[in-house]
Amino acid sequence: MNKEIKENLVDKAYNALKKMIIIQEIKPGEYLNEKLLMSELNIGRTPLRQAILLLKNDNFVEGQPNKSPYVKEFSLGEAKELFETLMIIEKNITFLATLRITQRELEKIKKTQRSIDRAIHDKLFWKITDHNLEFHRLIAEASGNRFLRKVHQDIRLQAERLSYVAVKGESINNPAIDDHNQKISEQHQNIINCLENHDTKRIENIAIDHVKLFRDRIFNSLKDLSHL
Repeated sequence: MNKEIKENLVDKAYNALKKMIIIQEIKPGEYLNEKLLMSELNIGRTPLRQAILLLKNDNFVEGQPNKSPYVKEFSLGEAKELFETLMIIEKNITFLATLRITQRELEKIKKTQRSIDRAIHDKLFWKITDHNLEFHRLIAEASGNRFLRKVHQDIRLQAERLSYVAVKGESINNPAIDDHNQKISEQHQNIINCLENHDTKRIENIAIDHVKLFRDRIFNSLKDLSHL
């Protein structure tokens, strides 16, 4: 098996497992059954184990040597620290992106926002989550700082996982969800406007407000969940 095929298999396993963890097909604290996952994902043991190592690095999975790995659980204290960190990272990464973004990078961000708006219209939560991750990843890429980008990616993945845990049981026809998603779209458009106009005076406050909207939505949904 050549290197490219092997890497594709690892990516396939990683993305599939990450989604299963985020949407809680595999729940916090649950052990990863290698034989079952190999069958479900139609993949070999080696790429599966490499994918699990990547998930450990991303803080989705824990485990000791020679013991089955399991999905990491979240405490309320960790969630608070997560959003404190996200606020700091997001403020700085969007500021740098506003200084450095190219027209090509801006067009990619606009295209992703159009995908978010379609997913909001169609009430496709996973698509909203997936495109939202891409929206912020592209902004991080436009910052031109690879170290901030890596930290940002790790924090965003964990935040989106919390997002799904918090709202997965709510009705898709809940007006509060529609209102929240509309605010997300509006704030994203404000971010795009700042990026387009290289408006460094407004971008930091907009980025902070955007994280606060996300944080408050999650905490309001999680406050009655017993495992946090």
